[in-house]
Amino acid sequence: MKRFLTKSERTIGHIVEIKASIHGDRPFLFFGDERHSYLQLHEMSNRVARGLQALGVGKGDKVATMLPNFPEYFHVWWAILKLGAWEVPINGGYRGDSLADVVNRSDAQIAVVADGLFLERFGDVQNKLGRVKQVVVAHRLTGPPPADPGLRWPTCNLEELTAYPPESPRAEVYNHDACMIAYTSGTTGPPKGVVCTHEFFIHGCENKIRHMGTTTDDVIYNAFPMYNLTGQYETSFTALMADAAVAMAESFDPTTFWRDIRSYGCTESVSMGGAFALVEKQPPRPDDRDHPLKKLYVIPLPVDFQERCEERFGVKMMEVYGQTECGLTNFRTWDQAKPGSCGPANCGYDVKIFDENDDECPPNVEGEIVVRPLKSHIMLKEYYNMPDKLGARMRNSWWHTGDMGVMDEGGYLYFKRRKEESIRFRGHFVSTTELEAVVNRHPDVLECAAYRVPDQLGQEHDVAIAVRLIPERDLAPEDLLAHCERDLPFYMIPCYLRWVDDFERTPTMRIVKRSLEEDGITVDMWSRRAAGYRLSRR
Repeated sequence: MKRFLTKSERTIGHIVEIKASIHGDRPFLFFGDERHSYLQLHEMSNRVARGLQALGVGKGDKVATMLPNFPEYFHVWWAILKLGAWEVPINGGYRGDSLADVVNRSDAQIAVVADGLFLERFGDVQNKLGRVKQVVVAHRLTGPPPADPGLRWPTCNLEELTAYPPESPRAEVYNHDACMIAYTSGTTGPPKGVVCTHEFFIHGCENKIRHMGTTTDDVIYNAFPMYNLTGQYETSFTALMADAAVAMAESFDPTTFWRDIRSYGCTESVSMGGAFALVEKQPPRPDDRDHPLKKLYVIPLPVDFQERCEERFGVKMMEVYGQTECGLTNFRTWDQAKPGSCGPANCGYDVKIFDENDDECPPNVEGEIVVRPLKSHIMLKEYYNMPDKLGARMRNSWWHTGDMGVMDEGGYLYFKRRKEESIRFRGHFVSTTELEAVVNRHPDVLECAAYRVPDQLGQEHDVAIAVRLIPERDLAPEDLLAHCERDLPFYMIPCYLRWVDDFERTPTMRIVKRSLEEDGITVDMWSRRAAGYRLSRR
């Protein structure tokens, strides 16, 4: 009979130890030409944990990490959690005041920072980091130790911590204990620190494994940053719990995606923030279906896009819904043929659609997606040091996601749009999700972002769209608007077009619109009013 894990066994550190005892020298992590076994990563994380203990790290302490995708991330990540401490992974793109803000708000007194660019950025704000007392300089253990970084704090190299014994530290850790402060992407405001528990990770991985059908024969591809939940629990820890393996890339690159899939023999992957849309925009090749990838799960994407990808690449796509704060709450499993649906509520969650008065909407009526847990410790504990932000989202015992959707008669969820990203234009509400889907269908467009800019009267907003073209393609503004008019009502046609070379992004490849909105109306924008373009106004 299967035995249920106790509260002290349902922890990340304990599961790492159990899997290492079962699989030993079997490869778990593929990185470039390197292979790292279950046992190697377990023992190295034990050594680092004992080294951190010697530096004074204990249960409940916060350890900020600013690290790239490399094998040493596992040593540090698992070491922190084995001590019952909290990892505070920092977005590698942060610098200056944004970096100082998230480190200070976390109350971290020790930081593990990669040598090179990340350490330079950390050093630039060292006089603003009043709580940090010690820095561990992380580096590739296969190379020479880094030089003295010249910081004002005491420093040591990661290599020094690996000199400690490989036995587990045996700290008292439980599934309800916090293990991470995961900062949100900050697309609509300052990043909020989501406090996650060990149970949050483990429950989410169990659901994903069950729905994706992940087995010991799978290799999961991860090109997302390890400082993000997608890189950590949706790929890496899921692979560990499924007795599978993970292939980790340094970063996401649509031009090398299929090369990596073939090289590592990857059978499963994840697409967040439209990342796979960049893969789909690559020129067709005769070997598009010649690869081992069998299954891919995606955050809601247009149905026609999914159908094109499944036909072209021969990959089964599963649509899911979730947030950093509540995990993955909905999966559309392989046998649920409802295109566009994110599926019914996942094990452990109750999901409904509410109107503005928090009354449940009838089937097929749009409202806000709300969630509540049916099991303890599987959603955020708090927004760390931001209690006022939590109260605005948790009302009447329901988590208000800020996303709009509908539920059909069978309880299947359909995501529609972000509530905050709707643009009010002359009495109409413009869905940026719908507008972007139409623009992205143009054969010359690689990706785009719709956003609001001040209108001429200063009362509401005009609609702008920033467009990144496929390299070596050209597109006249009038041609793009004509393309939009074929599928959209007049009030959704952009007032301004802006061509860009690239976008600021979140760790999961979502485009950050806040910086575009802060730019406002720029000199490089094309205005349909100034150009005299006339809409059909249908």
